[in-house]
Amino acid sequence: MHTRQCVSQKIIAQIRQHSQICVNYQWDGIDRYPDILEYVGYFDRFFVFDHSDVAKYPQYGFQAACNFYFDDALETTPNSNDNLYFIGGYEPSRTESIRQFVAHAQKAHLPLDFTFISKHPERVAHQIAGQGIQHLHFAQATPFAENIKKAQQSKVLVDFVIQQHQGLSFRVFEALGYRKKLITTNHEIAHCDFYHPNNVCIWNGQDFDKISAFLALPYHELPPHIYKKYRFGNWIHRILAPQ
Repeated sequence: MHTRQCVSQKIIAQIRQHSQICVNYQWDGIDRYPDILEYVGYFDRFFVFDHSDVAKYPQYGFQAACNFYFDDALETTPNSNDNLYFIGGYEPSRTESIRQFVAHAQKAHLPLDFTFISKHPERVAHQIAGQGIQHLHFAQATPFAENIKKAQQSKVLVDFVIQQHQGLSFRVFEALGYRKKLITTNHEIAHCDFYHPNNVCIWNGQDFDKISAFLALPYHELPPHIYKKYRFGNWIHRILAPQ
């Protein structure tokens, strides 16, 4: 079980004293960072990105809210290259599926642009290696703006779900907003209103023929209201809307 504390309760308490409304958005599973439960009392509303946490912790009155994509740079989105793009922290629970995917990509000559962030990149490099893969320490992490630029330039975004939660990562919504094809191991996406088999490949970790067939399909443009629904401007309006 992981714990992470970026801001102390003392600071949150001081913020609470000077705020009429305090809202929290938990963009990771509660079970991954359970220390957050000690902070719930400071907030008027508490949103979680994993809808299963609403039922798992009914005593806290959580509200479900998915992630989003930033839409401020959409007009300058450049043409795609052929890369399959992924950046994320090293997580043991998804290592095996990543290793299998990388091995298939190498055999199929698929161009990868994969980056793994960890405390010990040299150790992770022994577990996940290949052409187009780099390992960085947390202190060397790619700036957010650069990550968004790479996502916009890539043809396909790749997403490997972490076992401790079911919520949809930011990669899912970046693929949606930037009109990129997505390969993901998160089966929850099949229930979303933006799911289309031309745009999203739900990979079971074994069927590599499915990936090849998916990459050959053209991108299917979705109705405008779908793209609007998941952009940041709409998300922040919902989170901060008076109740």
